[in-house]
Amino acid sequence: MQIGAFVTLAVALLLAPATGHGDTLPNCDVTSYPLGPGGGREMKKANLAGCDLSGAMLAGADLRRADLSGAILDDADLNGANLARATLTGASLDTTELNDADLSRADLEGARMPVTALNGANLSRADLRGALLSVTGLNDANLSRALLANATISVSGFNGANLTRASFLGATITTSGFSDAIFKKTVCPDGTSSDDDGGSCADHRI
Repeated sequence: MQIGAFVTLAVALLLAPATGHGDTLPNCDVTSYPLGPGGGREMKKANLAGCDLSGAMLAGADLRRADLSGAILDDADLNGANLARATLTGASLDTTELNDADLSRADLEGARMPVTALNGANLSRADLRGALLSVTGLNDANLSRALLANATISVSGFNGANLTRASFLGATITTSGFSDAIFKKTVCPDGTSSDDDGGSCADHRI
């Protein structure tokens, strides 16, 4: 091969876009994803960034590591769905049903979650920094090691929730229920530890 041709090939390879999940265009057509044995959509690692999935029927769907950043999931049914390690930064989850869903290690930073049902959901190690939770149900949810720093939480239910090592640092919390919630090494909104505050964050801005 001549030197000139070799240089041209090398430059072309360097400039060529890398293949992979990050370079695929969003596929917002939910029905194009196959159904799994349990009847849920197989959408693992799907690129759904910015998609309008309002009212989508995705109960039991496999959305592990899916990119849903900026997506609109208002009124969607995601009960029992697997969203472990999914990206939902800035997503809209207005009146979305996520009861018993797996959102462990999911990124929900800045997500809007008014009237969202997350009862019994697994949100262990989930990132909810700066999220908006209003009339949100998180009763009996697992929020161990979850980050809720600087979140805005109002009229929401954390009754019976596991808040072990969760962080509410800087969060604004009003008129919300924490009956029977598990506080263990939980960081209260004012930066104190529940272990030093009598086993809860009562009177420490919760």
